[in-house]
Order: sequence, then C-alpha cells, then structure tokens
Amino acid sequence: MIGFHKVVERSSKIRQETRDGRVREYFYGQRAMLYPHSFEVRFSDVKIFKIGAPSLPDSCMPLGMKAEDNKTKLVPVNPGKFVWNQS
Repeated sequence: MIGFHKVVERSSKIRQETRDGRVREYFYGQRAMLYPHSFEVRFSDVKIFKIGAPSLPDSCMPLGMKAEDNKTKLVPVNPGKFVWNQS
C-alpha cells in the first residue's frame, strides 16, 4: 500500500490561530471555559493555609487516639516576612 502525502499551505493567520489554540489547550485543557481574570481582595480577608503538618508519633497521642494523616492536613499560616518566597 502506497501512501500519498499532500502538502497544504496555510496562511500566517491560520498558523497563528492554530499555535494560540495549542498554547491555550496546554494551559487550560481541551474544553476549558475558564479565562484568567483578576480582582482585588483586602489582605485582611485572605486566609493562608499550607498542606501538610509535622508528623507526630503515636506515643505522643493520648491513649486510644492515633495521629491523623498529616500529609493532607490543612494548617493555617500567619502571614509574615517568612511567607515570601517559600518553596
């Protein structure tokens, strides 16, 4: 079986739209109806949490209790200088 290869020329506008569509699909997925936007929020209204807490051995727990799954626990963080640029 012999395949036929056909070259199709596309205008620069079509190439740009295709490229933009691929970039949008990469960041937002195929069927995303979300678009980036911004809005202002007072800093006093913001609550900051981190995911994960230090693990606690069962020997530190009261009798009959076991430590929770610390890897997925939400821990409140008080904003301060130490919050900036944490990795």
